[in-house]
Amino acid sequence: MVYSYATDHLGFRAAHFDVRKGNLNVCRFHERFGAERVGETANDYLYQIDIVKILAARLRYKRYLPEIVTVKW
Repeated sequence: MVYSYATDHLGFRAAHFDVRKGNLNVCRFHERFGAERVGETANDYLYQIDIVKILAARLRYKRYLPEIVTVKW
């Protein structure tokens, strides 16, 4: 849902983020979604994913995702 909101509403074309090395479930989630590990620090793995991979993953996992993502303030 975060990728959907970021691309559809905020216009993001890529994501760059880090995940704590001990958080293996989150690492696997992002890697299944298409993110690539591009580096690391002492505590974190660094990832990036471009819009092409984001859109492909959203199609692949469509049955698990809502049609529209909205944020209420």
